[in-house]
Amino acid sequence: MDKWKLNEKLAKWVGSFDFTPDGRYEAPDGEWNTDFTDSFDACLKWLVPKLQDKGYQIDIVCFEHKGFAVSPFYVLDDQTRPLIDVRDDSLALALCLAIEKLIDGKVSGSR
Repeated sequence: MDKWKLNEKLAKWVGSFDFTPDGRYEAPDGEWNTDFTDSFDACLKWLVPKLQDKGYQIDIVCFEHKGFAVSPFYVLDDQTRPLIDVRDDSLALALCLAIEKLIDGKVSGSR
């Protein structure tokens, strides 16, 4: 997996980043080339609000020994509609991979 391309895809999905011709991108707060895949703080700052704007919520499960599961879902008619379950040792990467699947439409019910 190419983390640079994934980070770029996520920045484009957020929509408020400025891109330069050489492929670098700048966040509205002036930070360059935000690394969502390695920073859960960056995910909370930029990706989670976008998920919420699109009507999604997320469940995060931490396993006792190691790893995380991230499950985006939405609620329709008072029923939870889980979409996907992505697991990784890195919480930030698991969230990024789950969002990538939503972006690419690889789950039923993605918006």
